[in-house]
Amino acid sequence: MGFVVLGLIEPCVSWDVKFSVKKAFEGDSLTLHEVLTNNKFLPLSWVFIEFRLSKDTKPKNENNDTSSLDSNYQSDMFSIMMYKSMKRKLTFVCSKCDLYRLRNITMIFSKLLYSVRFVKNLNSSAELTVFPKLLDGHKDVDVICKTWMPKYC
Repeated sequence: MGFVVLGLIEPCVSWDVKFSVKKAFEGDSLTLHEVLTNNKFLPLSWVFIEFRLSKDTKPKNENNDTSSLDSNYQSDMFSIMMYKSMKRKLTFVCSKCDLYRLRNITMIFSKLLYSVRFVKNLNSSAELTVFPKLLDGHKDVDVICKTWMPKYC
């Protein structure tokens, strides 16, 4: 019985995540956009979503200060009405150059009366490439260029 109900509920609940940009530099402030959608005729009393974000991303709080907490796992709990969509933004700063991917996303939700709990593992294609910081001045680059390739500089 639970498998039949899961087959009816699962396509009606979705969660989408994406980065505000695909490419950035170290120290840039970026946003992670999350959208939870309930296309069922019944509300979901609770939806628990957990995903892993790299520890090199530092979340920003209201004062625009990066927190010193380890932000390896992002866990959120929502309650959503029928045929509604919730949007949320998470602002963070990239502290290291790397390729950031969101994988292993888990969504857990239940029926209205908490009788059955459903676990859904999601795959996301959200990726962010972070490049090293740009140099402030070009004088150092000119010196290197003139010593290595004097013909071309």
